[in-house]
Amino acid sequence: MSYTGAVSSGQSLRLLVSADAAGLRLDQAIALLSPSVSRAAARRLIDQGSVFLAGSRTKVASRVVKAGQRIDVHLPPSSVARERDVPTPDIPILLLTDDLVVVDKPSGLLSAPTPQTDRADLLYFLQKQLGQLYLVHRLDAHTSGALVLARTAASARDLSAQLENRTLGRTYLALLAGEIAADFSADSPIGERPACTHFRVIERGRGATKVEAELETGRTHQIRIHAQAAGHPVLGDRKYGGSGVTELARAPRLALHATSVRFALPGAGRTETVHAPFPPELEAYWSALR
Repeated sequence: MSYTGAVSSGQSLRLLVSADAAGLRLDQAIALLSPSVSRAAARRLIDQGSVFLAGSRTKVASRVVKAGQRIDVHLPPSSVARERDVPTPDIPILLLTDDLVVVDKPSGLLSAPTPQTDRADLLYFLQKQLGQLYLVHRLDAHTSGALVLARTAASARDLSAQLENRTLGRTYLALLAGEIAADFSADSPIGERPACTHFRVIERGRGATKVEAELETGRTHQIRIHAQAAGHPVLGDRKYGGSGVTELARAPRLALHATSVRFALPGAGRTETVHAPFPPELEAYWSALR
């Protein structure tokens, strides 16, 4: 399950409101301070959430600016994206209660807004259907699978506490380069912060191994970094993949999927485990490596 509408990073402009721009509308000030951005383009950027005034995302073009304020304008790579240009992805709902929702996030879809836009991510699409949501944890853009979001502030606090005390469990399936002999764990720090991942061998193929990865911590790109450090990078990983997997057939995408999430239902006390099936494109790829 993949999605191709994610917005990647582009150029950023940092503008300082001068004396002659003070008192203007935000869109007027941007056009005055940056000749490369027209007033119409400034309005589109403001509307899609690409503009920050004094450090806060601002979506009101008529906001009056003051001398000395900073305006950050984040431009998509080659053009200004508009809402109608962003396709709506299929986001399967695995569990829905009054307190939370668990979804199967497609590969290629951002979990949360970026500086470039707040209209091309999981939260944006789901909130149009379900109303206010609170992100409890994230998945990398190219990682698919089970992700839980809270539907109330109280549930968000409960689930965030579970994440902090490590009772909110996350299990992944990954296809790693190399034929791994035995289960192993990795505990090298990431960004000077403690990190621990446990890898369990599920099945071996020709030059690759399917593993289950269990997180004790939740650092950015943790599984991918630990797999690379062990000499067995995740197949299809363009950032941490290394050069030792060129003899294998190219993976259709990052071969990493959050197969389940485990948590205590807020207010109920009982533990719930929600599973997301291994994506067909990765299953077909693995079959070719057996």
